[in-house]
Order: sequence, then structure tokens, then C-alpha cells
Amino acid sequence: RVEVLRRIESGAALLAFTQKAAATDFIFDLAKFKQGLTESFQSLSRTALDTAGQQLLAELGKDDPFTMPPAKALTFLQERRNLIAGAADDIHAQIMGTLQEGITSGDTMKQLSDRVRAASNGLSERRGRTIASTETGAAYAAARQEGMRSAGVKYKRWLVSGNANTRAAHKLMNGATVGIDEKFLVINPKTGDTDEVDGPSDPNGQPWN
Repeated sequence: RVEVLRRIESGAALLAFTQKAAATDFIFDLAKFKQGLTESFQSLSRTALDTAGQQLLAELGKDDPFTMPPAKALTFLQERRNLIAGAADDIHAQIMGTLQEGITSGDTMKQLSDRVRAASNGLSERRGRTIASTETGAAYAAARQEGMRSAGVKYKRWLVSGNANTRAAHKLMNGATVGIDEKFLVINPKTGDTDEVDGPSDPNGQPWN
């Protein structure tokens, strides 16, 4: 948001553009935005992978150090990179939409800036929280699964938080127990769709789950 507003309010270079597509591309550099977003999340996810495993071993009463195996960490980060890039596309599309409307309408620089502020107020925080919680949950799930396996745990049990936002499909899973390398079978009570996952927040789970 800061970078987009800076480019709008600098103004001079933008005035040289006559095509709205070219103007909006100048204002919001998608490639740069994607790179910054994915790099920041990769750093945080790498830390989360080790932290989650360490917390798991502490819960099991073990004082062994835990480090996510480098090969598995790299695979995880590569897979998540594509999903984060998709989220960047989503944010970019919303901001670009309002910019294109403003440029077509002949908005002043201040009006364009106001459009971006209006579009990103709430959007930035809401989308940021969604992406952050999804990525953190995925990293913790992957690391805990690996941590349980490395610690010799034989079985795992699905436990729900009991919070008001617990999904109906997850409530039905409460107490279900499977072998450490087995999948939980989650059923959507509304649609009947099924999903096989290692546990809550499994990064390979289907979107509805």
C-alpha cells in the first residue's frame, strides 16, 4: 500500500502514460509485490517449522532439539510459495480494479490515492490475517506431523478447540484416532464431500476443509 501511494503521489512519471493499463502497471508492480510477500512468508514459515516441532517435543516431555529436515522444509516452502503468489494476485486485482476505474474517470492524483486507501482499508488487514493464519497453520501442521513421527509417536487424535468458529466438519472429528502415518477422513456434513488429511491445517487439505 505504501509503495502504491508513493508512486501515485509522485505523479510526474504517471502523467506521461496515456494507456490505463500501462499506468496501473507502473503504479502497482505485481512482480515486486509477489517477491516481497513470498520472501517475508518464507522466512516466517521456516521459523514456524522449527518452533512447532520444538513445542511438540516439549509437550511429549522430550528435551531433544528439533529441526525440520532440510529437504522436507524446502519442499514445504516451495509448495506454499505458489499459494502465497496466488493470494498476491488476488490483492493486486482488487487494487488494480479501483485504479483503472479512477484513471478511466480522469481522477486527480489525490482521488486515485483516496481510492487506494479506501480499497485497502480493511482489505490489507483482513487479507493479511487470512494469509498469515493459513500459512502459520500449515507450517505448524507439517512440523508437528514430522515431529510426532521422529519422536516415535504411534497414534494421533483429532481434538477441537471448542471455539465458536470451529467448523462443523471438524466438530464431527473430535476424538477420532488414527495411526501416525494414517489420514483422518473428514466429511463435510453439508455437501457430503470428503477429505483425507494428516490433521487440522494440513497444507494438502482441500480448500473447504
